[in-house]
Amino acid sequence: MPTTSQPRSEHKWTLAVSANFTAEPLGDSLNFWLKELEFPCTVKFGPYDQVFQQLLDPASILSTNKAGLNIVLIRLEDWVRGAIDAKAGVQNQSSIEERLERHAADLTAALRTAGERSAVPYLLCLCPASRRFQANESLAGFCQLLEGRIAKSLEDSRGMHVVSSAELGTLYPGLNYEDPLADKVGHVPYTQEFFTTLGTMIARRFYSIHTSPYKVIVLDCDHTLWRGVCGEDGPRGVQVDTACRTLQEFVIAQRNAGMMICLCSKNNEEDVWKVFDENPGMILKREHIVASRINWRAKSENLRSLAEELHLGLDSFIFLDDNAVECAEVEARSAEVLALQLPMEVREMCRLLSSIWAFDRRQTTQEDRNRSELYATNAHRERLRTRSLSLDEFLAGLELSVEISPMDDGDLARVSQISQRTNQFNFTTIQRSEIEMENLCRTGGAECLVVRLRDRFGDYGLVGAMIFTANSGLLNVDSFMLSCRALGRRVEHRMLANLCEIARERGLDRLRINFSSTPKNSPAREFLESISASFDESTGPVYQFVFSPASIAGFCEPGQAALARPGSEAKTIITLTPPSELESQKQGPRRSQILKRIAVELYDSAKVSRAMAASSVIQRRTATGYVAPQTSFQESLAALWAEILKVDAVSLHDNFFELGGHSLMAMQLAFKIEEKFQVDFPLESFLRTPTLAVQAERLQQLLLEQAGDADYLEELIDEIQRQPEDAGPTVAEGDTIKSGAREVT
Repeated sequence: MPTTSQPRSEHKWTLAVSANFTAEPLGDSLNFWLKELEFPCTVKFGPYDQVFQQLLDPASILSTNKAGLNIVLIRLEDWVRGAIDAKAGVQNQSSIEERLERHAADLTAALRTAGERSAVPYLLCLCPASRRFQANESLAGFCQLLEGRIAKSLEDSRGMHVVSSAELGTLYPGLNYEDPLADKVGHVPYTQEFFTTLGTMIARRFYSIHTSPYKVIVLDCDHTLWRGVCGEDGPRGVQVDTACRTLQEFVIAQRNAGMMICLCSKNNEEDVWKVFDENPGMILKREHIVASRINWRAKSENLRSLAEELHLGLDSFIFLDDNAVECAEVEARSAEVLALQLPMEVREMCRLLSSIWAFDRRQTTQEDRNRSELYATNAHRERLRTRSLSLDEFLAGLELSVEISPMDDGDLARVSQISQRTNQFNFTTIQRSEIEMENLCRTGGAECLVVRLRDRFGDYGLVGAMIFTANSGLLNVDSFMLSCRALGRRVEHRMLANLCEIARERGLDRLRINFSSTPKNSPAREFLESISASFDESTGPVYQFVFSPASIAGFCEPGQAALARPGSEAKTIITLTPPSELESQKQGPRRSQILKRIAVELYDSAKVSRAMAASSVIQRRTATGYVAPQTSFQESLAALWAEILKVDAVSLHDNFFELGGHSLMAMQLAFKIEEKFQVDFPLESFLRTPTLAVQAERLQQLLLEQAGDADYLEELIDEIQRQPEDAGPTVAEGDTIKSGAREVT
């Protein structure tokens, strides 16, 4: 987790686990997921059955964890372990219920106390009871109610997340979870299958807590929202079957949780809207749609157009389509988008939707619930802008009202959300949880101002925040964030003017602005450049700028038609150490690849277990040697395989499907091969040549055939046969392997 001065990505995180049963078998799946998600974490387990001690002891692994997640695993049954006789059953149920209730109250109190002083969030997992315990329906029902009470009592505790046994069973049904013998011998109550699933659930929540959420769902129409082709079957001829209704209901629920809904369909626009207006089966309505691209252009092109209209990055988009080719085209040409093919059958539809981690929501603020309306009213603002002759006229017509005030408890969730979601106008890109934000302002000596915006068309809500400290003659701006929907209205000028006024009121003669350059926050950089903040590209992307408040106050005052640039003599540049690139790796193409692999390949314990086993095989093979690609051409192809398959290395004789590939991944790889080598490589050719060596030979043949008698044929042959710079296989000491016609020891 981030601190007051460093981006989150600079930290080595810890997953600290405490349980009232033996939980160490969880380690394998947690470590697998941490590698899969590319989070730099270590897993630590507390002493056996010392949950309360771990929560209350200031020196415990939970209390001393400064970055990551604290995990508490509770099986309610273990609080009354031994009170139920294996032969006689429950002798005194009221006494057992009383004990369970008392322990539950103690647990929630201990969690609240621990959470208040914790630097990291807590995840409480309530794990299923044994079948013998559940055989008593009355006692099982009481425990179910008790789990609900525990979750309810913790819902207003910041940084506290709860997973019930029922939720675990709903997301991952049909688990063979119980191991009575291991429970009896070593108090290991669960099978490895369950521990794999529990590790998946923990990783899923950890990912949701620590990553920026997606904001937009883009939907195809024909065979996705309805069955049939609206241009051929007519608005009443297309059918909204059970699977389509399931999708539409799911999408509306996501909209209510804050996501925006868009359409992207190859169709005539009039035909599509007639279905919305006339088909009685449609649950999704016109008013649910924020924007649309209904035309015959490539869908990747339309998605980029939607991103431009909504002022969002493509990595905020989830694209759902029934057509595998359309999904592959989007993934190849707009790789930041999470593109997923929807199945036709309702059961598979439900399975896929529940497996898409991108739809998990940490929390829903009022701004989330109002997001679609906010973007709809923005259309009115855009019409005013196009009619205005100048920016000043446009802003005057908006009748803007900017309110800047100290943050209160009710603002905390939204300010945390802005820090995690805003990347275009964010000076430092430091992401903070509610706990960290509260601790920073309560004990870290920082102050936070929030910015609310409204105009004559409506209320934008809380759109920005400034975090700063004031001491030793210096007002130090730790964070300066503004939602993209408020850009272009000079709100940022008023925010900086407010900071200048605070500095003057407190007699502070310097204003220091911290800025970290990222690929996305160029609007923030341009704003700083407009006040003569210059950047030395050779020194790195992280800077501090020190100004005299008086030197920039005139520039930042609202309502100035002509903006005077301050003198450069008032500025001092201090270069800091560049941040780690970990967080940027979680965004864009890599993030979409990870989430797609989870939804398509790693959605149940059996598939995760196979992936864990395959990962171990690859690690062993890498350690003991493998047949390395022998030409630069083979090496380039191997790199594409490794990218798609998410493996560290590909051997010359590896089989694509044996490494975990499937037909959709093959299609994606075929697209990448065509783009990289500029050759027509149909999917059928791929399926006939699933080993790297044979596929490389086939590609060489296609390239030579395509070249014909061209002048560059000789150059092409030299390129194909060229040896890589570090040619040669990786072998363990003493191993002998064959590589092409050579034998290497």
